[in-house]
Amino acid sequence: MATISGAGQELVRVAIAVVRREQEVLVGIRPAEVPLAGLAEFPGGKCQARETPEQTAVRECLEETGLRVRACRRLCEVEHIYPHGRLHLTFVECEPLCLDPPQAPFRWTAIGQLRQLQFPEANKLVLEILEQEALDSEGASVMAKRREAHGDRAGDCLDYDGSLH
Repeated sequence: MATISGAGQELVRVAIAVVRREQEVLVGIRPAEVPLAGLAEFPGGKCQARETPEQTAVRECLEETGLRVRACRRLCEVEHIYPHGRLHLTFVECEPLCLDPPQAPFRWTAIGQLRQLQFPEANKLVLEILEQEALDSEGASVMAKRREAHGDRAGDCLDYDGSLH
């Protein structure tokens, strides 16, 4: 386990795989015998020595869900203190490399339904990011439909210099 010394408690580095498939993400429920039992979670775990958050997210996702994924980008980083420890969480957006179903307790969940689940407090920022990106994606889809209906230039915006984009 890789840790960084901090005031009072050691800071434990954790990577979380936010696996997206279009407008769905992979979500499970934490088992009874672990901290934060019963809460919703994304696959993830402690970073090993010399392991990047991206490597950890990919490894943990395979171990917990049976799915091979590719790390795409870091969504956000959060430091949070729970009764069981002080954590530095790196949320890594990943994409599945196969269409196999995930192992229980993980399942595909629509991003629009995430607010109906109870997640640990440290997940608040990543949930907001996912919701906003889903809204932005819906807006982009509407613009694509307008372009399809009205030609390639429908819905284009003029930049401050007058160029189309």
